[in-house]
Amino acid sequence: ASCAFTDQLVNRGNVSSTCEARKRSVVDTINATKPDIVIISNLYRFGLKVDNTQFTQGEWLTSMRDIIDQFRPSTRNVVLLSGPPGEVNPKECFGKRSNVPADCIGEVTEQWRDIATAERQIADTIDGTWIDSRPWFCNDQQLCPSFVGTTATKCDEFHFAPVYGKKIYPVIAESLRAAAVLPAQA
Repeated sequence: ASCAFTDQLVNRGNVSSTCEARKRSVVDTINATKPDIVIISNLYRFGLKVDNTQFTQGEWLTSMRDIIDQFRPSTRNVVLLSGPPGEVNPKECFGKRSNVPADCIGEVTEQWRDIATAERQIADTIDGTWIDSRPWFCNDQQLCPSFVGTTATKCDEFHFAPVYGKKIYPVIAESLRAAAVLPAQA
Protein backbone atom coordinates (compact mmCIF):
# COMPACT_ATOMS: atom_id res chain seq x y z
CA ALA A 1 0.00 0.00 0.00
CA SER A 2 2.89 2.36 0.56
CA CYS A 3 4.23 1.83 -2.96
CA ALA A 4 1.49 2.12 -5.57
CA PHE A 5 2.48 0.98 -9.06
CA THR A 6 2.02 4.43 -10.55
CA ASP A 7 4.55 6.80 -12.04
CA GLN A 8 4.00 9.38 -9.30
CA LEU A 9 4.58 8.53 -5.66
CA VAL A 10 1.42 8.09 -3.63
CA ASN A 11 1.47 9.18 0.00
CA ARG A 12 -0.78 6.87 1.97
CA GLY A 13 0.69 7.88 5.30
CA ASN A 14 3.92 5.97 4.77
CA VAL A 15 5.96 6.57 1.63
CA SER A 16 8.64 3.90 1.47
CA SER A 17 12.14 5.21 0.81
CA THR A 18 12.67 2.27 -1.56
CA CYS A 19 9.49 2.74 -3.58
CA GLU A 20 11.04 4.50 -6.58
CA ALA A 21 13.85 1.91 -6.80
CA ARG A 22 11.33 -0.94 -6.48
CA LYS A 23 9.17 0.40 -9.31
CA ARG A 24 12.26 1.01 -11.49
CA SER A 25 13.38 -2.58 -10.81
CA VAL A 26 9.97 -3.95 -11.79
CA VAL A 27 9.93 -1.95 -15.04
CA ASP A 28 13.52 -3.00 -15.84
CA THR A 29 12.70 -6.67 -15.14
CA ILE A 30 9.64 -6.56 -17.40
CA ASN A 31 11.67 -4.96 -20.19
CA ALA A 32 14.46 -7.51 -19.79
CA THR A 33 12.32 -10.66 -19.50
CA LYS A 34 9.50 -9.68 -21.88
CA PRO A 35 6.73 -11.70 -20.18
CA ASP A 36 3.57 -12.59 -22.09
CA ILE A 37 1.38 -11.07 -19.38
CA VAL A 38 1.89 -8.36 -16.75
CA ILE A 39 -0.76 -8.18 -14.04
CA ILE A 40 -1.09 -4.96 -12.05
CA SER A 41 -3.28 -4.84 -8.97
CA ASN A 42 -3.16 -1.59 -7.01
CA LEU A 43 -4.92 -0.60 -3.84
CA TYR A 44 -8.14 1.09 -4.91
CA ARG A 45 -7.63 4.30 -2.99
CA PHE A 46 -6.35 7.46 -4.63
CA GLY A 47 -4.38 8.77 -1.66
CA LEU A 48 -2.29 11.90 -1.71
CA LYS A 49 0.56 12.95 -3.93
CA VAL A 50 3.81 13.54 -2.07
CA ASP A 51 2.99 17.27 -2.02
CA ASN A 52 -0.07 16.27 0.09
CA THR A 53 -2.62 17.24 -2.54
CA GLN A 54 -5.31 14.72 -3.42
CA PHE A 55 -4.95 12.61 -6.56
CA THR A 56 -7.80 13.12 -8.98
CA GLN A 57 -9.18 10.41 -11.24
CA GLY A 58 -7.45 12.03 -14.23
CA GLU A 59 -4.11 12.27 -12.43
CA TRP A 60 -4.39 8.60 -11.42
CA LEU A 61 -5.11 7.66 -15.02
CA THR A 62 -2.11 9.66 -16.28
CA SER A 63 0.24 8.29 -13.62
CA MET A 64 -0.80 4.69 -14.32
CA ARG A 65 -0.50 5.23 -18.05
CA ASP A 66 2.97 6.80 -17.66
CA ILE A 67 4.40 3.80 -15.81
CA ILE A 68 2.77 1.30 -18.18
CA ASP A 69 4.22 3.17 -21.17
CA GLN A 70 7.69 2.44 -19.78
CA PHE A 71 7.26 -1.31 -20.44
CA ARG A 72 4.21 -1.74 -22.69
CA PRO A 73 6.21 -2.74 -25.81
CA SER A 74 7.82 -5.56 -23.79
CA THR A 75 4.67 -7.57 -23.08
CA ARG A 76 1.81 -9.02 -25.07
CA ASN A 77 -0.87 -8.13 -22.52
CA VAL A 78 -1.19 -5.80 -19.55
CA VAL A 79 -3.94 -6.85 -17.15
CA LEU A 80 -5.32 -4.39 -14.63
CA LEU A 81 -6.85 -6.49 -11.85
CA SER A 82 -9.20 -4.45 -9.69
CA GLY A 83 -8.59 -4.39 -5.97
CA PRO A 84 -11.10 -6.01 -3.63
CA PRO A 85 -14.03 -3.68 -2.88
CA GLY A 86 -15.91 -3.23 0.39
CA GLU A 87 -13.54 -1.42 2.74
CA VAL A 88 -14.38 -3.28 5.96
CA ASN A 89 -11.59 -4.65 8.11
CA PRO A 90 -12.70 -8.07 9.42
CA LYS A 91 -10.26 -7.72 12.34
CA GLU A 92 -12.23 -4.70 13.51
CA CYS A 93 -15.77 -5.91 12.89
CA PHE A 94 -15.55 -9.58 13.87
CA GLY A 95 -15.70 -10.62 17.48
CA LYS A 96 -16.82 -7.34 19.00
CA ARG A 97 -19.55 -8.15 21.45
CA SER A 98 -21.89 -5.44 20.17
CA ASN A 99 -21.46 -6.36 16.48
CA VAL A 100 -23.78 -8.44 14.38
CA PRO A 101 -22.78 -10.22 11.13
CA ALA A 102 -24.09 -7.29 9.06
CA ASP A 103 -21.38 -5.09 10.62
CA CYS A 104 -18.85 -7.06 8.57
CA ILE A 105 -20.47 -6.26 5.23
CA GLY A 106 -18.87 -3.56 3.11
CA GLU A 107 -20.11 -1.83 0.00
CA VAL A 108 -18.51 -0.86 -3.28
CA THR A 109 -17.41 2.74 -2.70
CA GLU A 110 -17.55 5.68 -5.08
CA GLN A 111 -13.74 5.87 -4.97
CA TRP A 112 -13.53 2.19 -5.97
CA ARG A 113 -15.82 2.95 -8.92
CA ASP A 114 -13.75 6.01 -9.91
CA ILE A 115 -10.50 4.03 -9.96
CA ALA A 116 -12.22 1.17 -11.81
CA THR A 117 -13.40 3.66 -14.44
CA ALA A 118 -9.88 5.08 -14.80
CA GLU A 119 -8.33 1.62 -15.10
CA ARG A 120 -10.90 0.49 -17.69
CA GLN A 121 -9.99 3.60 -19.70
CA ILE A 122 -6.30 2.76 -19.39
CA ALA A 123 -6.91 -0.83 -20.47
CA ASP A 124 -8.86 0.40 -23.51
CA THR A 125 -6.16 2.87 -24.57
CA ILE A 126 -3.27 0.39 -24.26
CA ASP A 127 -5.14 -2.58 -25.76
CA GLY A 128 -4.96 -4.22 -22.34
CA THR A 129 -7.45 -6.02 -20.13
CA TRP A 130 -9.32 -4.88 -17.04
CA ILE A 131 -10.59 -7.62 -14.72
CA ASP A 132 -13.43 -6.83 -12.31
CA SER A 133 -12.94 -8.53 -8.94
CA ARG A 134 -16.38 -7.53 -7.59
CA PRO A 135 -18.03 -10.89 -8.40
CA TRP A 136 -15.41 -12.60 -6.24
CA PHE A 137 -16.18 -10.43 -3.20
CA CYS A 138 -19.66 -8.90 -3.57
CA ASN A 139 -23.21 -9.87 -4.40
CA ASP A 140 -25.41 -8.35 -7.11
CA GLN A 141 -26.48 -5.55 -4.75
CA GLN A 142 -22.80 -4.52 -4.38
CA LEU A 143 -22.66 -5.73 -0.76
CA CYS A 144 -19.33 -7.33 0.13
CA PRO A 145 -19.27 -9.71 3.12
CA SER A 146 -16.04 -10.12 5.07
CA PHE A 147 -16.68 -13.85 5.43
CA VAL A 148 -17.86 -16.62 3.16
CA GLY A 149 -18.95 -19.33 5.54
CA THR A 150 -16.14 -19.33 8.10
CA THR A 151 -13.47 -18.04 5.68
CA ALA A 152 -12.39 -14.40 5.84
CA THR A 153 -12.43 -12.83 2.37
CA LYS A 154 -9.87 -10.16 3.28
CA CYS A 155 -7.15 -9.67 5.91
CA ASP A 156 -7.82 -5.92 6.18
CA GLU A 157 -9.83 -3.30 4.29
CA PHE A 158 -7.97 -3.79 1.01
CA HIS A 159 -6.06 -7.10 0.72
CA PHE A 160 -7.78 -10.40 0.06
CA ALA A 161 -7.00 -13.20 2.48
CA PRO A 162 -4.65 -15.87 1.06
CA VAL A 163 -6.89 -18.70 2.30
CA TYR A 164 -9.83 -17.14 0.44
CA GLY A 165 -7.62 -16.67 -2.63
CA LYS A 166 -6.90 -20.41 -2.62
CA LYS A 167 -10.61 -21.15 -2.45
CA ILE A 168 -11.50 -18.83 -5.33
CA TYR A 169 -8.46 -19.57 -7.49
CA PRO A 170 -10.59 -21.57 -9.99
CA VAL A 171 -12.94 -18.58 -10.33
CA ILE A 172 -10.01 -16.19 -10.84
CA ALA A 173 -8.55 -18.51 -13.50
CA GLU A 174 -11.98 -18.76 -15.16
CA SER A 175 -12.22 -14.95 -15.23
CA LEU A 176 -8.77 -14.71 -16.83
CA ARG A 177 -9.74 -17.33 -19.44
CA ALA A 178 -13.04 -15.57 -20.18
CA ALA A 179 -11.10 -12.35 -20.80
CA ALA A 180 -8.72 -14.26 -23.13
CA VAL A 181 -5.79 -13.52 -20.80
CA LEU A 182 -5.18 -17.24 -20.27
CA PRO A 183 -5.80 -19.87 -22.92
CA ALA A 184 -9.03 -21.85 -22.75
CA GLN A 185 -8.73 -25.24 -21.09
CA ALA A 186 -8.50 -28.21 -23.41
